[in-house]
Amino acid sequence: MTARMIKYLFVTTVICLVLAWAGCSNTPGEPARSSGAPLVAAYFPLAPGYTMVYSVTTPDTTKQITFSVGDHRNIGMADAVNWIVVSGTGSVDTSYLVATDSALYYLETPYSSPEKILSLPLTPGATWPRYYNYNVTGTYNDGIGTAYDSTAGGNGGFSEPLGDTTSAVDSLHTNNNGGVAAKNYPSEGANTFTVVGVGQVDLGTLGTFSNAVKLSNIGYGGTTNLYWFVPNVGLVKYLLGTNADGTATPQVAGLLVSHS
Repeated sequence: MTARMIKYLFVTTVICLVLAWAGCSNTPGEPARSSGAPLVAAYFPLAPGYTMVYSVTTPDTTKQITFSVGDHRNIGMADAVNWIVVSGTGSVDTSYLVATDSALYYLETPYSSPEKILSLPLTPGATWPRYYNYNVTGTYNDGIGTAYDSTAGGNGGFSEPLGDTTSAVDSLHTNNNGGVAAKNYPSEGANTFTVVGVGQVDLGTLGTFSNAVKLSNIGYGGTTNLYWFVPNVGLVKYLLGTNADGTATPQVAGLLVSHS
């Protein structure tokens, strides 16, 4: 083998190694989505079976909580997916996600007021109300009414999901003890979400990710809630009850430790 051939093979090998390393880096490019999937799914994957495991810390405890996307089901005229959480103690709870091309909504029960989790475009400074009479599911099949409660409002005050917790339909939203479960999506506080910026987020053992969209809203007692979404991964971190820059000890801290 000639010296020229050896040099060529060496350079080619180096290029291949560099490309392989780049393919494994934690720097997602433009958000990807599968054919026919809503645009918003680039920031919150909705494929049934997609699973995220978080380490969730409070002042008293640290535990793992598993969230996963379940099967599709119809709620009124909307195509929803089950949003399933398994706590560290083994209790299971199911809620629902509904996506359009421009937004992602969370419903605690089929009769709850939809909470808008994400709203495109996710550009710095953008805002939207979490609850604002969103009618994303149309009329229910049983003809009872629409999927929103007109008292939810959008005045920037504090709000929680509304709904008829005595309804038989709410039996679909239960814990493993047969009782109606609590809200299982980690958001709370004031009604307005704001896009703080787009940048890096440190996920500890998973490394540092780029292009993370950072949201905020006002928490209880004048605190701040922060949420980070990474393209093609989803919600990767949240701090509830911290300060604006996230340096104060939060009341709740959730950090993604694995996803598949």
